[in-house]
Amino acid sequence: MSGRLDEVGEKTMPRSIAIACQGGGTHTVFTAGVLQAILNENLENDAFEIVALSGTSGGAINALLAWYGLLRDGVDTPDGAVDGKREAMRLLNNFWTTGWPDGNSANTYQAAFHKFIETLQSPHPWEAGIPLADRARNDFVQWAGRWLSSPAVAVHPEISPYFLTAFLSIPGLAWMPGYDALKREFDVQEALRSLLNAYVDFDEVEKVATQDGFHPALLVGAADVLAGKLKLFTSQADPMFWRADGITADSIVASAAIPTVMRGVRLGGSVFWDGLFGQNPPVHDLPGLYNDRYPTKSPDELWIIRINPIRVADEPKNILDIQDRRNEMAGNVSLGLELRSILKMNEFVDAGIISDPRFKHIDIHEIEMSEPIARSLDYLSKVDRKPGLLGKIMDDGERQAAAFLQQWNLNRGR
Repeated sequence: MSGRLDEVGEKTMPRSIAIACQGGGTHTVFTAGVLQAILNENLENDAFEIVALSGTSGGAINALLAWYGLLRDGVDTPDGAVDGKREAMRLLNNFWTTGWPDGNSANTYQAAFHKFIETLQSPHPWEAGIPLADRARNDFVQWAGRWLSSPAVAVHPEISPYFLTAFLSIPGLAWMPGYDALKREFDVQEALRSLLNAYVDFDEVEKVATQDGFHPALLVGAADVLAGKLKLFTSQADPMFWRADGITADSIVASAAIPTVMRGVRLGGSVFWDGLFGQNPPVHDLPGLYNDRYPTKSPDELWIIRINPIRVADEPKNILDIQDRRNEMAGNVSLGLELRSILKMNEFVDAGIISDPRFKHIDIHEIEMSEPIARSLDYLSKVDRKPGLLGKIMDDGERQAAAFLQQWNLNRGR
């Protein structure tokens, strides 16, 4: 980063920024909008540099896509050198706006029908109905969820994801044409892993991230079910233990493995569930990230993209609203506990109790949804992938980030 000139014409260093992305299902498309706005601002504004990202669940997916784009900055391709920020923006946008199975959005029925006709004429005609079936499934889940959460229904049945995927292990089924597509459609874990592999070359990630030289860091939170403790996957993992501790498709899926929806992810001799149980998102390890090797890159600021509202207006009463608020509070409490350590360190630094130059005051900022958008969302909308809804939330992310960046620039005389 080149920095900029201050009032007296002297060069100032860019502010080192760590961005922490909270989880929250498809509501985290808000994070994609925020990150795209930040990256777009950073194309021309060299007053800040993104030095680290962290995330949990859906936040981990967004953090991964942004980080992967930045990681590829300068990589030679047949089309020329990669512009990392533009690549990150492209990945985030395509992941959330492209229809299934090529992206995470449910297709419109019109688009799904067109894909049906096209796929019938492809080498894989048995996959023709997938976009239509996916959209119908999305709408059925929303309808059934609304009905089950009505006052007339007191019981909300749940089915183990292990039961739903048991038939996939029937002997001989794997030899059937279209088995991979079948597995992807009925096993949420396989669906997410397939989608991540379509957007990220994890072999390239391992190769580039483990090379010497500075690279932005990525931290991903998950929960170790068997050991009963938190797990932090990181791009700074020892290359010898990359498969167990580094950034892989499995580690990202592990961070998003909600146990009522997805089978636990087996990795490194243990089983992992969604990181919402402990670090949502990981922030505790961000301050001293580069103290030993790149002290000038240690974060000056922490920007948190918050998905879960701190306060709600009404008492949750139906089972889905109760579950939703329970999850929101768990995520917010874990984030609050991790932030306390940074705030306490800030107090010690400001008071001169800590004089070690490796430690410094870290400014903490939050970007959250606008109130009208936040009020319009609920538990079921966290699994609603209709393109209209996703677009509305992403647009809100871009607007909220633009307002934040405008104020941030004003505070620094820009």
